[in-house]
Amino acid sequence: MLIIFFVTLLDVMPRALQYIPIFAPTQDSTRLGLGLFGSIITLSGLLIGFLLNQAQSNFREVQTLVS
Repeated sequence: MLIIFFVTLLDVMPRALQYIPIFAPTQDSTRLGLGLFGSIITLSGLLIGFLLNQAQSNFREVQTLVS
């Protein structure tokens, strides 16, 4: 039930905010948002890769200590 609430909120909230004049998207804000989105995705990918590498390293270390 909580998942349905959040999915609905994430679907309805942006549509409701577009009707408020101060939150209406402009060409500049859309361009800025797309530029930031690319940077955030790149940094997230690097972070996930680093964390996966650390997890594998920790797993190998624990496996060595156990054996």
